[in-house]
Amino acid sequence: TLGGAIPDLRWRDGRAVLQGGLSMQVFGGYVDVTRMSLAHLFGVAPELGADLSLRGIELAPLTSVFDFG
Repeated sequence: TLGGAIPDLRWRDGRAVLQGGLSMQVFGGYVDVTRMSLAHLFGVAPELGADLSLRGIELAPLTSVFDFG
């Protein structure tokens, strides 16, 4: 499940900064994404920044999908 709200998008110091956040239900737990920003949007190497909070992620399903662990 993916849900979120982006109530405000601002251009600040050459970066697109998103106010609000996203919450995703993955692998039996949750990933919350806040303070997302995007720099060099039209450059050779765009840069994405964000704060992530992981809660209750089940490692067995995660490692079987990505083949590590």
